[in-house]
Amino acid sequence: GYSDAGGIFEVDKLAAKPLDIEVAPPDNPVSVDWIMARVKDVTPAGQQVVVRFRRGSVLRGVVEFPDGEPCPFACLRVKSARPDMPSIQSKEDGSFALAYDPAVETPVDLEASIEHGGKRFSELVRSVDLRSGIVVLRLKEIP
Repeated sequence: GYSDAGGIFEVDKLAAKPLDIEVAPPDNPVSVDWIMARVKDVTPAGQQVVVRFRRGSVLRGVVEFPDGEPCPFACLRVKSARPDMPSIQSKEDGSFALAYDPAVETPVDLEASIEHGGKRFSELVRSVDLRSGIVVLRLKEIP
């Protein structure tokens, strides 16, 4: 679900067992550098739980087809020691912006993939230093 304009989100009738709460910032240009927030082992008992976002850093880049044309809507996955890293999608112009926690998540492997025109394309870039600025992923066709 989504929080209201004041940031409040209510959940009723939860079992009284420990839960992990994960909150993602809104998907808009203003919030691109805010990191997903998590609160672990909350046992519902009618209490208010406060989840605070932190500012991270942003890796920007572009995904291209083999001919250098921008690749819209490619799926990008960060392959790191953390299996819970979210995947994102490139925009219509092939660009992407990935927020990360610089204290934890560098370097990583970054993978882009898409099915287009009945063909599959993919690229894996290993040991990307997330502080490196702009990354270009040139897809290769998968036979």
